[in-house]
Amino acid sequence: MGEIKSTLELAMEKAGKIEVSPEEKERFKREKYVSKAGGIYNRYLNGKLNTSGLKRELKGCEGDQRTMTTEALVTKLVDAIDVSSDNKRLLDGIEVIKETNVKPLLDKIRIVCNDFSEEKEKQYEKVKEELQERLQDMKISGTAVEPKVGSDEILQSRLQGLASQFEDRMTKLKKELKAV
Repeated sequence: MGEIKSTLELAMEKAGKIEVSPEEKERFKREKYVSKAGGIYNRYLNGKLNTSGLKRELKGCEGDQRTMTTEALVTKLVDAIDVSSDNKRLLDGIEVIKETNVKPLLDKIRIVCNDFSEEKEKQYEKVKEELQERLQDMKISGTAVEPKVGSDEILQSRLQGLASQFEDRMTKLKKELKAV
């Protein structure tokens, strides 16, 4: 009579016949390094690693591991750059990680962020003046009268358009930075 095999034995026999293609092996390896880069990224953004800690983490990697981890980490840092946020930590991290001279490109990004902040402040002041004029036209005035500019629909609409305009510039710079 034939031997009865357990489910585990049958699964092991089938698994022994399965071969992993070189492409799949490469994909598994890349996913492993992207995951490692994600951990480094999170610790860096949370303040548990400083820039020298970033260097130390990457020096602990060798060959392909270092290349793929660095590539994934830079991509995460670049993707996180936003015109309406403080990007100092992100830009400092990129500058430390990249072994090529990216300072001129990072300076352009800083300029775009500063220009956005200045333009945002100008729009805020402009809308504030418009709201004060409207209140005065309605005979509402005085030192205690302070319009709620931050929640005004006109300001929000202008800021959306402004952010869109600056995001286009930022997207181009991010692509350049990833290509370096």
